[in-house]
Amino acid sequence: DAVRCTLPMFWNHGWEYEGEFFKFPLRAVVPKPLQKPHPPLWVACSQLDTIKYAAHRGMGSLCFKFVSLDAARAWVNAYYNNYVHNLEKLADYQTNPNIAVVSGFMCAETDDEAWAKADGWTFFQFALQLYNKEGPFEPGTMNFWDRYQEWKQTPAGQKRSGSELIGSPDTIRERLMELERSNVDQVILLNQAGKNTHEDICSSLELFAREVMPEFHARHGEQEAWKAAVLAGEIELEDIDTDPFNFAARGKPTLKSSKEARNMISGVTGRPEAQSVA
Repeated sequence: DAVRCTLPMFWNHGWEYEGEFFKFPLRAVVPKPLQKPHPPLWVACSQLDTIKYAAHRGMGSLCFKFVSLDAARAWVNAYYNNYVHNLEKLADYQTNPNIAVVSGFMCAETDDEAWAKADGWTFFQFALQLYNKEGPFEPGTMNFWDRYQEWKQTPAGQKRSGSELIGSPDTIRERLMELERSNVDQVILLNQAGKNTHEDICSSLELFAREVMPEFHARHGEQEAWKAAVLAGEIELEDIDTDPFNFAARGKPTLKSSKEARNMISGVTGRPEAQSVA
């Protein structure tokens, strides 16, 4: 109902709406978006099932990075199959068939150097998971940084996540190629997390842009051609069961017996679910 109420404000000079949950009297809403008729629409998918919903509504899916090539392929196929076969828009907006993933990122000359510089990202992840597991906390009673320093000395804290884009140009290239093979449309590099320094962030992006990005940029047309063929019905995607790769917003597997789902919990969290699976 919120989408039906608000989106037409982007392109109609005057707009009024009366729906199940919202009532909006006739008004001229300004300013209008610079992009015409409106900016691309995205849905933040903290739960993977929301990927299917975003496709159903013709919106882009913004989600966290998949832990494996199989998981990425399953969810990309599910997204585009839902878009092609079950599209049902909520209003007269332009669709945005795209699936983007967010990943922690730090690029350096060696893997060891990259992980040392990515300390801000691992703290960011640790703090989120600690709050989800033990919070909420009374104000002034929890020192997240001290807990993080203690956790870093544990076996879980010493383990590096294999799914993040943190490492040398060769390491990052290899992981990006997995996403490329799964036909993920976009990758968003989350570099500015925690106490990462401005200098390390800039040098990381410069190294990535110089040594990794050009080859993927050169192949971007292949992805666009694949997508066009899928949307036109010229390519039929396999309907892969996504249940083994599903997990909830707080990192808890929806299927307790699924090793793949449990492995989706980042290795930097130190949570029991992540530690219990080899």
